[in-house]
Amino acid sequence: MDLIYRMRAEFERSDHPQKSIEELRRIVVGVAEDGPAREGILFSASFLAALADYTNPQGLPLLNEYMEVKEALDLTLEQVRQNMEAAWTLWRAAVDKRKEPL
Repeated sequence: MDLIYRMRAEFERSDHPQKSIEELRRIVVGVAEDGPAREGILFSASFLAALADYTNPQGLPLLNEYMEVKEALDLTLEQVRQNMEAAWTLWRAAVDKRKEPL
């Protein structure tokens, strides 16, 4: 929650909120694409929540920022799903191998 509030505060306190949002988006997408999955998910979800809470008094077009982060989050979640399925398959094979009679 702290990260959400810090991001939203950055949007709201900035003299140039569009630039702040774009810069945070670049950071978040970079973390989602290149960082550990946990951090990518945390940063992406926090950014999307902060963006959803942002009152947007200037009526800035924010859909592109939202979509870019959402796509990066979707890719990260897909990678996590594939890794979990692969780990489960290996575990299941090891269990099945132990059950085979000698």
